[in-house]
Amino acid sequence: VEGNALRMDWNDVIPASECSYIIGNPPFKGAHAHPPRTKEQTQELKDAFDNQKGIGDADYVSAWFSLASKYIGGKTTRCGLVATSSIVQGQQPALIWKSLFEHGDYIIFAYEPFLWGSEASDAAAVAVTIIGFACSPDTKSLPRFYFRTDYRTGEVLEKETVDVINPYLSSGANVLVTPRTTPICDVPTIGIG
Repeated sequence: VEGNALRMDWNDVIPASECSYIIGNPPFKGAHAHPPRTKEQTQELKDAFDNQKGIGDADYVSAWFSLASKYIGGKTTRCGLVATSSIVQGQQPALIWKSLFEHGDYIIFAYEPFLWGSEASDAAAVAVTIIGFACSPDTKSLPRFYFRTDYRTGEVLEKETVDVINPYLSSGANVLVTPRTTPICDVPTIGIG
């Protein structure tokens, strides 16, 4: 099937109950990319996250994470997507993974960020990660795999088995760092930061 995956019902392509794996390399397009995202792409991102507050600051690729999460909805389907490394840094993990966690998703494998290689003459110089996730209780107790990579080549240097991989791609609790406008203790006001 050829078309815009963000504008079609994935169940029309293959019913979710018949799908075992989702594997893909969606378009990246950051919020401040050059050339910039189109208005249509920004709207597709917002639609994928049901107009969640602040989601317009996330990378376009995160829309596929959201739609895949909704599509697999508790089934045994597993997903593996290439994404910009920025979705695991700064404010983006809290924007993206909050709704995925609410759907019951968890990360089953992750590659440390590495430079994306391409033989194309106009190849983008971008750091990527590969993240696998699922939401089935059948796979929740399975070990998680974290792949340490050579940043320049993407070569896997080590495969580590961990109990949990959080949205910042470290082994630890699924805690999301969210912005706040008030300090957590008695400190001077910050003007910028």
